[in-house]
Amino acid sequence: MTELENHLLSALRAMSQQFKEQHRASETVQAALQDMFERTAQDNATLSKQVGFLSERVETLSNKLRQFESLYEQNRR
Repeated sequence: MTELENHLLSALRAMSQQFKEQHRASETVQAALQDMFERTAQDNATLSKQVGFLSERVETLSNKLRQFESLYEQNRR
């Protein structure tokens, strides 16, 4: 094998090793991103339920306030 061929083979092996390392790193990052996405989706679902509960509570309290206002106005007369 000539010196040029040895250099080319060495460069090819180095590039192949770099590719494998980058591929493993990208798989690790992808797994981390998937985990973050799943946790975020769960958090969003929990928050959505809480917002729904709070919206219902606000509606209930608003109705009670209207009733109290009405009673107050009736009693002022």
